[in-house]
Amino acid sequence: MIRARRRYAMRLPISLCPDGRKSAEGLLIEISQEGARISCLGDWSCHAGERVSLSLPDGQDMDATVRWTHDGLAGLDLTAPLHCNELSDLLAFNRDFTAPKAARPEQRYGT
Repeated sequence: MIRARRRYAMRLPISLCPDGRKSAEGLLIEISQEGARISCLGDWSCHAGERVSLSLPDGQDMDATVRWTHDGLAGLDLTAPLHCNELSDLLAFNRDFTAPKAARPEQRYGT
């Protein structure tokens, strides 16, 4: 299957909150301009077509619609596609967030 948009690997803890229901913690593992894939949702259940809010550790919230769910995974369609600069900023945040502490330049020499 050829995809319309390029996907990028991620590793960010997130919170998914369906309208009027208990939120679930998960891991954002893939992002594109128009969608996202979430893992580690456990037994959280949601149905295709439900609207959710995706909360990222940088404080950003994105509205999305559940496309599919199974076995602790979920595919989301973003309500508002990400602009190239927004996607680029999110990828940079992911790199910084997941970088080993010792590898960060500001901590490399004890400064």
